[in-house]
Amino acid sequence: MGLLAGYTGMYMDIPVMGSKAQLYPDFLDLIFRGWGSQYDPGAPPTYRQRSFEDTSRKIGRLTENHPAPGAGRPSVQQQVESTGALTAPVIFNDADDVKVSKHRMAGKPVFLSLALNLEAGCYDWLYRDKGKKFINPKYLAYDEGLDRRKARGLVVQHYDRRERARITDWNREVVLFLARRRIIKWAQEGSASMGHINSVDFLGPGVIQELVYARSFIQQEAASSHGEAAMLTGMVTTYSF
Repeated sequence: MGLLAGYTGMYMDIPVMGSKAQLYPDFLDLIFRGWGSQYDPGAPPTYRQRSFEDTSRKIGRLTENHPAPGAGRPSVQQQVESTGALTAPVIFNDADDVKVSKHRMAGKPVFLSLALNLEAGCYDWLYRDKGKKFINPKYLAYDEGLDRRKARGLVVQHYDRRERARITDWNREVVLFLARRRIIKWAQEGSASMGHINSVDFLGPGVIQELVYARSFIQQEAASSHGEAAMLTGMVTTYSF
């Protein structure tokens, strides 16, 4: 794939100000802004994985102290006498002995996370505390003005804003790095290069990452069941970046 095609391609599904034709001068401006062929192209870009902050949004608070993960599960103690005889098993609940995490105390924030599995074609909603541990929603009090439907809508908007920034930043940095590396080689080799491009300076398969919006993914996957798709219908789709 050509670098210009890779650069413009990542904007195909994204509303941009002005004409698509403006992307070409934008592409050149990006390459040469504060840079010349006498400089190093810089370090290769590093792909940033999706983070908790990218996929999660605060939607409420804990109404009471939340048990620690695994707390309250019954356990069994059974001793063997010195004679070899077995004693009766004792079943007890150690929930009261477990210290409550600072993130799971009453009044602490609750986050709703959206997890998309693009390969399996499924998604899930996860309630979590600030420490990223799972929360039972029965301990949740929504923030004022929110309910389950509105909370999910806000999380989808948040997810899509962050995903757009994450993917476009990566694609832009990849194109910028390869373009500058090509230019340096051409400048060093002069006309003898005949515009030759080394294979390592092409965009390989899958290097440019596809931008998948959560809203579109959920609607497609939930098309056969009217619940989730209907829940997101009418949700504000204007994004501010």
